[in-house]
Amino acid sequence: MARRFDIASLGVTRTVSGSVESGGADNADGADALGRAGLDVLLAAVFQAGPAFYVAQCNGDIVVASNAYRELSRHFAKGQVLVDETWRAFGNTVAKRAILCRQVAQSGQQVSVLEQLTIGNATYAYDSVHTAVRDESGQVVGVMGTYRDSTGEARQRTRAAALESRLDDITRSMTDWIWETDADWRLCHVSSNITHAVGLPPAMLHGVALADIGSFVDGEGAQRIIASHRPFRGLAFAIKAPGGETRTFRLSGVPAFEPASGRFAGYRGTGTDTTLQERAAEAMRVAREEAEMASRGKSEFIANMSHELRTPLNSILGFSEIIGNAMFGPIGNAKYKEYGQLIHESASHLLDLITDVLDFSRLDAHKRELFEEDVDVADVVRRVVRLLSERAHRAGLDLDVQAPENLPSVYADERAIKQVLLNLLSNAVKFTPQGGRIEVAVMADPSGDLLIAVSDTGIGISRDKLTHIFEPFTQADASLSRRYDGVGLGLHLARGLMHLHGGDLSIDSEEGKGTRVTARLPAVRVGHRRSA
Repeated sequence: MARRFDIASLGVTRTVSGSVESGGADNADGADALGRAGLDVLLAAVFQAGPAFYVAQCNGDIVVASNAYRELSRHFAKGQVLVDETWRAFGNTVAKRAILCRQVAQSGQQVSVLEQLTIGNATYAYDSVHTAVRDESGQVVGVMGTYRDSTGEARQRTRAAALESRLDDITRSMTDWIWETDADWRLCHVSSNITHAVGLPPAMLHGVALADIGSFVDGEGAQRIIASHRPFRGLAFAIKAPGGETRTFRLSGVPAFEPASGRFAGYRGTGTDTTLQERAAEAMRVAREEAEMASRGKSEFIANMSHELRTPLNSILGFSEIIGNAMFGPIGNAKYKEYGQLIHESASHLLDLITDVLDFSRLDAHKRELFEEDVDVADVVRRVVRLLSERAHRAGLDLDVQAPENLPSVYADERAIKQVLLNLLSNAVKFTPQGGRIEVAVMADPSGDLLIAVSDTGIGISRDKLTHIFEPFTQADASLSRRYDGVGLGLHLARGLMHLHGGDLSIDSEEGKGTRVTARLPAVRVGHRRSA
């Protein structure tokens, strides 16, 4: 048998049915009583602990409401309620509900409203649905509304919208363009910056294959990477711009996979316009090749000229020495002998200059090679000092050597070490006034390096010239009336030769007080033959 539950104030009749399987009137009445008790418990639970809902008459007057709705109404009364644009002008909750109920009753259509409630600094969101309640004949006799707390979803939507807006702003501000393809390499997303490259807006590029707008410069290499679904960075991609110009881009991308199945879904990445950089790099390459050709031509010219000049100079040196020494008998006039000696000195000086220029050209062209062997540096120092001792004596200089006998040998080019010492000592003699002192010291550094230091009490070098003193053709005294000969290659050559050995040349000087130049040979060359 069936029992009916009436909402009398609305004239609404709902039927709650239950089947009775046992026979007899007593059993039926017992089952009916049990059904009524269960229904009462269910209704009490719905009204007390269920969702927020109300049942109202067609004019909006509440007939029944759940505890959750009554609590929500109190919050609506305390706070500021904002609804969507359709219902914004309807004022407070009571007035809004009356309008909603009349509209639902008249149209018989369901109405959904998003409401936001602000209490203090907190904002809450609710989705409400308002539906017509009909009697058994289908006539609308009331309205039922339900409310669902959608605050979390609203906050997520707000955060997602903010994130999307932020991403759009960043994308628009970037010079790179963002792209995404499906598994068939058809564009499914591309940022607006692509318009500068292909002349088409992003909307017209959706579904277009990437191969239809350009091509990878290294096609085979790119295809191997793409086929293996590996990330890639900086692959050159050429696009023909609307004006006919070919522009070069560097594409970087990572593969995308479907979260559930793990199936390859496409690539996403960035594109960087490197056209100007590529052109600049090409121009630099051409300029470098031209400079290298010019350098080789200069070096070859200097080498050839040096060879051509050496040949007559050797003759001049030889004949002037014969005349100066009167090797074929006495000379009638002593002036001829003096002139012969002057010719020999001038030719020797010119030969030294040519040798320096030739060595400079070889170093500059990286063609100077080392002929390495075990070298007794102390012995080399003493031999060089003997060569210049007479010159120092004539200049009125005191020349001292500090070179211990037990110094280890050095694996080096003896001729290069000798040339470095000759340049340093020649400068010391040249720039030290009469009565001055020059000292050459060879010592082992605590680090294991071997040091050769040449100190003098000469004119020194000013602070402003000290930073440029190792540059080629630089003079400590660059005035037009300078009293010292040379072309300014000595220190440059000496430092270059030390660099070839993996060492260095340093200088410490003070104008008017003297100079100390230190040649450093690395520890790897000291005490044993360096392994090949």
